[in-house]
Amino acid sequence: MRIVFVGCGFIAQHYLSSLPRHPQLKLVGAMDLDARRTKLLATAANVPVYDSLDQVLGDSNVDAIINLTAPASHFEVSRAALSAGKHVYSEKPLTLSWEHACELHRLAVENNLELCSAPCSALGETAQTAWQRLREGVVGTPRLIMAELNEGFMSAQRYKYWRNQFGIPWPYRDEFQLGCTLEHAGYLVSWFAMFFGPIRKVQTFAACLLPDKGSGFLEADATPDFTVGCMEFDNGIVARLTTSVVAPRDRSVSIIGDDGILDVKDCWHHQSRISLRRRYVIRNRMLLSRGRKVKLIHKTKPAPRNGTLRLDWAVGIADMADAIKAGIPSRLNRDFTLHTTEVALALGGHLGTDGNYTTTTDFDPVSPMNWEPSP
Repeated sequence: MRIVFVGCGFIAQHYLSSLPRHPQLKLVGAMDLDARRTKLLATAANVPVYDSLDQVLGDSNVDAIINLTAPASHFEVSRAALSAGKHVYSEKPLTLSWEHACELHRLAVENNLELCSAPCSALGETAQTAWQRLREGVVGTPRLIMAELNEGFMSAQRYKYWRNQFGIPWPYRDEFQLGCTLEHAGYLVSWFAMFFGPIRKVQTFAACLLPDKGSGFLEADATPDFTVGCMEFDNGIVARLTTSVVAPRDRSVSIIGDDGILDVKDCWHHQSRISLRRRYVIRNRMLLSRGRKVKLIHKTKPAPRNGTLRLDWAVGIADMADAIKAGIPSRLNRDFTLHTTEVALALGGHLGTDGNYTTTTDFDPVSPMNWEPSP
């Protein structure tokens, strides 16, 4: 599949570093409003530069655009691409409003196009292994999920000096305006929706504890930096997800079932340690075994390291390309993307008025990655 990066900022280098893992993807160009950034990425990738979005969308050689623009531009860029008959894979969040998300979904349906959105970590080895073990019944019937996506005390971090390999700074103003919940919740929302099906009810509490995060940028005042969200699935399972840039760094997930607990150490590492704790009773006392390491069901070479993250950023694009070739919906298809976007918006307090929200979207069950077992 022939793709173009639209947006050559901080995150584009992460995607570029993952492309060699997926030979079915061919980057044929790059475009950004900042000509310097476009040239940096295009030179590194040895691809042509496009001068405008119209030029990209008018090129019949382009199958799909990868929307890596700033969040405020996601809707307009994706809408233009879908209207021009191009498939779209967008960085998260898909849009900043529910109405815009529904409009993009409508356009994708009307034009029979793929519309997928990051994050794609649910397609990685850590998530897929956890899901496989759950299907095997290692914890019995799952009842409760306890999950964390906390990035440490942001005001004390040197984020103003963070740069990617092209020297492009981390866009902290965009990050703080958007808030850690809308930025990060999608990682685990997509895991849980893929594992357990549609999320039906969302309850959320949010607070802004560090108004400017040490940036001197006070427009972030009203954006929560600590959120606790609870989700109830159609099948009765309940999940609690905390997102924060105040609490100590913790990206762990625990899935609690009748017979034990499955623990993931770091959901932002595609080969994270997974362990299983069994529940048993001795002399009328309920005990948990020490965590036993769970073998990954599939293992490739480690993904490129970007800061403290080790993720395959392009696996969702590759899955979309494979699905288009096969004439089937991708795993992160437009219905799945719309549902996870709805949940993420609700967790961020963008839907509902009292912290309670009932979702309106559904999606068909997603199939696991079709890997051969690890030797």
